[in-house]
Amino acid sequence: MDKTKDIIFDVFRFQIVPISSTNQMVLFSEFTNVDDLKANKNLYFSTVLKANNSYYNKQNETLPYKSIYSEDDLIVFRLAAKKGRIIQDSNFTQKQVEDYPDVLVIINNNPEIQKIAISRNIQAFSSSDVVLHILESKYRDLLRAYNLQIYIKPIFKTFEFWQIANQYEGRVEGLEFELIKPNMSNISGSLRESFKSIIDTTNSHTTKLVMKAPEDSSLEHIDSNNEDLKGMVDYASEGGGEISIKVKGIKRKIKTKKSSTQVSIDSIELTGNPNAVITAYNKIIGS
Repeated sequence: MDKTKDIIFDVFRFQIVPISSTNQMVLFSEFTNVDDLKANKNLYFSTVLKANNSYYNKQNETLPYKSIYSEDDLIVFRLAAKKGRIIQDSNFTQKQVEDYPDVLVIINNNPEIQKIAISRNIQAFSSSDVVLHILESKYRDLLRAYNLQIYIKPIFKTFEFWQIANQYEGRVEGLEFELIKPNMSNISGSLRESFKSIIDTTNSHTTKLVMKAPEDSSLEHIDSNNEDLKGMVDYASEGGGEISIKVKGIKRKIKTKKSSTQVSIDSIELTGNPNAVITAYNKIIGS
């Protein structure tokens, strides 16, 4: 990579929840109830991350993989895609060669953080979402054996939602929240306890809340003074879900996932001495 170039990372939050909320665990599990499983979910995920290094694209082709760092809660690796490239030799003869452009994936498995950062490289993958789907598919398959499910959602700034709400004040016809079952107390505190309770007791992993204004009208009090609304926006922004906004006069819904958090870092920070590189990793995804 060009050492003078900034590398842009898209940052996501992952949440890991039991598939079943009953105490019928898989037979080989060392944990005998749901509470134990919740408390040790990151331990299982760490096992999955460190014991498996085979990743596949949607054509089921193996993607080149290289472990860069694996210590405590921090996992870093490169994932490449096989591409064809035309080169020309000194005789002006063109030929096709194999090329393997890659992205850097950084995972912080600390239960209080649970973030994934993916570097952008359109030469390898068209978007970070493509890589995200590869990771999510693999981790879901492996965690299922432990009665666990993983969900990975973009992190975004709350001001971006409120900016849209202010820009289209009086024209917001509908809001749709798609929220993931909370498993991190430090980001779900903004949700009403009654809302969290019904999600928990019904074992709803994905809960959709749709708000729709009367015909020829608009939703009211779409502002940060609305504490209940603000709580859901805050939770969604921390990787707890996604929000779609329907604005009068605009055909397509505006989605918060289109404005996920990005971190830019000079590539030279990722090629220095080991301690400096680890500092750079934590700068990208540490909190």
